[in-house]
Amino acid sequence: MSSSTVFGFAFNSEELTSSAITQNTLAEYNGPSPLVQSPNFYINMLQNKYAEKLDASVQDMENTDLYAFIDQWYGTKYAWGGTTQNGVDCSALVQNMYREVFKTDIVRTSYFQHDMSTEVSKDSLQEGDLVFFKTMGNRISHVGVYLKNNFFVHSCSSKGVTISSLDENYWSKVYAGAGRIEKGDSTAQNDQYLAMN
Repeated sequence: MSSSTVFGFAFNSEELTSSAITQNTLAEYNGPSPLVQSPNFYINMLQNKYAEKLDASVQDMENTDLYAFIDQWYGTKYAWGGTTQNGVDCSALVQNMYREVFKTDIVRTSYFQHDMSTEVSKDSLQEGDLVFFKTMGNRISHVGVYLKNNFFVHSCSSKGVTISSLDENYWSKVYAGAGRIEKGDSTAQNDQYLAMN
């Protein structure tokens, strides 16, 4: 098993993976080397970082896999049709997140992701729900993933992968609804959707 040294402490690759550490979070750490030689230090650092961004309590940041994924992709440039960290569009970011974090296969394009999801009201939004926007005319053309306190993560043309608020003037104007996709082994529901369309 390979090992890595971070801040002077050695961790094996399994410990680093389970601790949800990413280069973005490590790069932002400017303090002294941690006194406690434990991956929990890095989990806490990740939770604190995103609790602050989302105006949430650290205790609410339970899905560390989700926030590790966001941290890994944060700042990736927008690329129409892109699917990797060299450049990604909105629906590919969502598709990658659902596959990696929620172990769920979903279709590409915001339009079809909207079509595949079950509508939920804005006041019923839960972490992991999809939020949809009409940024170009009357058709669903943009998608993000809801987090907490009206914040969502998405890949937009101006900033790449970032966190925005549904309360922001622009996003509130183009907001077109939200949807929920059953998480877990959804290969069957994905195949069923594709067969019907």
